[in-house]
Amino acid sequence: DLELGSDKPELIYSGSFNPPHEGHFEIAKIAEKITKRSLQFEISITNYSKGNVNPMDLYMRQHDLLGEMICGVIFTNAPTYIEKIKLLPNSIFVVGMDTLMRMHDSNLDTLINLVKYTNVSFLAFERKECPFSMKDNQIPKVNYVGKYRDKGYSSTQIRSRV
Repeated sequence: DLELGSDKPELIYSGSFNPPHEGHFEIAKIAEKITKRSLQFEISITNYSKGNVNPMDLYMRQHDLLGEMICGVIFTNAPTYIEKIKLLPNSIFVVGMDTLMRMHDSNLDTLINLVKYTNVSFLAFERKECPFSMKDNQIPKVNYVGKYRDKGYSSTQIRSRV
């Protein structure tokens, strides 16, 4: 359960998790170890570039996530990090460097101000073949985790093989 009124930030790992894979679970476990908090996976029921997600697909993703970890899965209608921060302003968001790079693409000033004035921070994990680095980052309160055993897993690649 989310402690929305708590001073203790929630650990939130947002994504589509379509499908969830070993890389997602490794990042989640490392984030829990670093923060000493239980992780909540967050899936937006709308995708800013693809529209609404099929309810059966959401059920299957939730089933797959809960089958691998003791955690929670929350569904939101917040496809962007600006919306996620407004909805969950007391959170540590787990992101890959590729996600951090995309967060710089639109409404960067709004995002920076939201982060400055909320109890939000980020844990950023390096991704293989992602050219973005912390020296490129302009978003405050980003904690760089560095390398983990990224085996180059990608949900997109997994879906293309099925």
